[in-house]
Amino acid sequence: MSSKLRLIFIIIAILLVGFLGWRMTRHSSGSGSLVVKAQSGPFVAELLQIGQVNAVNSTNITPRSWGKLADLVAEGTVVEKDQPIAWLETDDLERNVEKYQVDLDLAQKRLVKAEENARLQNRLNELAVQESRASLEYQQNQLASTKAKLEKTKRLVDAEISPRKALEDAELAVMSQELQVQNATLALEKALKNQESQAERQKADVNAARIDVEKNQVEFERVQDNLNNAIIKAPTSGMVLYKMIWKGGQREKVAVGDQVGHWQPFLEIPDLSKLEVVTRVDEIDISRLNEGQTASITLD
Repeated sequence: MSSKLRLIFIIIAILLVGFLGWRMTRHSSGSGSLVVKAQSGPFVAELLQIGQVNAVNSTNITPRSWGKLADLVAEGTVVEKDQPIAWLETDDLERNVEKYQVDLDLAQKRLVKAEENARLQNRLNELAVQESRASLEYQQNQLASTKAKLEKTKRLVDAEISPRKALEDAELAVMSQELQVQNATLALEKALKNQESQAERQKADVNAARIDVEKNQVEFERVQDNLNNAIIKAPTSGMVLYKMIWKGGQREKVAVGDQVGHWQPFLEIPDLSKLEVVTRVDEIDISRLNEGQTASITLD
């Protein structure tokens, strides 16, 4: 090894020894105990969660009939009460209205015909009864005349003015006329019974036709209401928000083209005067929460 390299190693060794000595001296001088006075103060253990701000009270909007949404106001639109906010497709609804209108018109025509038939049949029955009653009165008058003739014939036979044969003929005439009165009486009874039964039958036909009209009227009003309800209006003033609905087994926000029904709220107008934050807390963190604790809320 050359003298020059030997000199360099000696210098490095001296520097190392000097550095180690300085470190040991510094450590020994600062090895005394450090005393710190305890202080009280707030200790914050934060629990961060993501949640959603909801209105405590809100008005759900539900269509009054089934249909496919043709249009919706934009979410977040501020509307006034009775302002249109959603529209259903009306093609099928209009066809239903036309169909039930035709059915109602036909039912009303059947009712008019049934009432006309009832009036005509009742009038015919009244005439038949009047005719039978007149026939009975005629036969009764004829019987009275025949009996009077028989009495006169008896007197003539007793006075030997008329032959016995005339008396027998008069008696036969009375018997024949009594039979005519009986037949006329039966005919009147039959006419009266027929009038009563026909009246009941015509009344039943008219009632059936009237019930058919009422049924078709109810159906027509129902489909007409469905058409009128195709325009959905805001029940109150406020901001319109879309609700989550079921679509193919999963929940998504309502959109144009979705099918909605009278049991399914699809929009809401929240009351923004009172809000609440809804969040989920893991089971492991529940023990860190107590009722009445302060929560700091930051909105996105």
